Amino acid sequence: MPVYRGLNTNLAVGATFKPDLKPNDRFGPRGGHVRIRAKQVNAVATFIIAETIFVGNEMIENRGNIASDTGGVVDNFTPAIEAIGGPGEVIDITFTNVGTTAVGTFTFLVEVENA
Repeated sequence: MPVYRGLNTNLAVGATFKPDLKPNDRFGPRGGHVRIRAKQVNAVATFIIAETIFVGNEMIENRGNIASDTGGVVDNFTPAIEAIGGPGEVIDITFTNVGTTAVGTFTFLVEVENA
């Protein structure tokens, strides 16, 4: 199972980031399963990093808030978003800094498993 990890990724206000999941950015001939965990490192009262997730043409999450934590370490206690995809469907994840005054720092972990 391929695992993609980003540690302390910084985003300026209004910027977006798409993790490079190649060559596993689309499921194999029998489909598969993806698990995404992310945590904001900045300890701020309001969220500034949001995530949008598509699997194929199905939107799994639209600008969902990422939890804030001073430690910022993604582990098994970090809530995960999971989705099942069909054969050849693309996994598309976008992180966006929706804040107005701060640089956002976050970590993420993406696990891709083909059936």
